[in-house]
Amino acid sequence: MPENQRSAERSQELCCKFFTAAVRQGEISRYHLWELHRDLCPDPCPYPIPVPVQAHFEGVIISAVAVEDKIAMAISQLLGDKTGDEDKNRRIFEKLTSHIEGLRCWLQKPIRKDLRAVRALVVHQFSNKRPDAPGLVIEKPSSEYGESPELREYCFAAVKHAHELTDLIPELKRELWRRLSARRSA
Repeated sequence: MPENQRSAERSQELCCKFFTAAVRQGEISRYHLWELHRDLCPDPCPYPIPVPVQAHFEGVIISAVAVEDKIAMAISQLLGDKTGDEDKNRRIFEKLTSHIEGLRCWLQKPIRKDLRAVRALVVHQFSNKRPDAPGLVIEKPSSEYGESPELREYCFAAVKHAHELTDLIPELKRELWRRLSARRSA
């Protein structure tokens, strides 16, 4: 077997592992959402919020963003691009949007950028949640995302957004395998 064919097969295998990891990360975000709903305080919630609520909030946000990162890494295995930040991931995804309409739509949703900003706050600084009537409201950087900042609704939207991307994996695989096959034939 020629070396370039072995290399392509290794890249394809690694790509599949990243896709599997992305699906698993989506499951983790759903787990944290379920636990968040279970642990969420009745209104009004004490401040500071209880650690389980904070932990599951962070789990939802970090896992939802990790879905995107893992899928970008899967794609980069076959396209040879670098991943790691919002701009690099966007460029990787944009290479496929002309063939996958659902990816183009997903990429344009304002929550995508908003989630990355909230994740950066959670990981590198802090994310305030303030009691509001009703529920807890996430204080976050201003963004184009105009939906509810209420903790429960925001986390549900984050999980839904991640799930929409994992739903595109079969189409992504088809397109990537098609490109890989065309490269092998060339």
